[in-house]
Amino acid sequence: ARHFAGIHGPELDGTNDHKHDLIAHIIAQHGVAPETAIMIGDREFDVLAAARNGIPTVGVTWGYGSKEELEGAGAAALCGTPVDLASTIQTLMGAKAVNAPRFPSAEPPAACRRRSPGRP
Repeated sequence: ARHFAGIHGPELDGTNDHKHDLIAHIIAQHGVAPETAIMIGDREFDVLAAARNGIPTVGVTWGYGSKEELEGAGAAALCGTPVDLASTIQTLMGAKAVNAPRFPSAEPPAACRRRSPGRP
């Protein structure tokens, strides 16, 4: 409960059945500005739904999707291990929203790198 403001998913009646609608509902319900949010996802559907709402995605490669799928969908950063997720988020957000220890270099570990625009 300390790290989450809510748990959300589609309703049984089909409300918010599309991921982009669900994300829009969540940011509206919690008053979150898209520029202060990050999506963490393992499939292209996560990346695309977040992008429709103006939210960048950290693609995690330990889930169902491949690195190539996440890159192709436009993930802002890729992360290869759960241990490195907090530092990747800090780097992507400029260390605004995460209260986790920073790496002294402010560079993400080798397992997690921010993608350069225009580079695969």
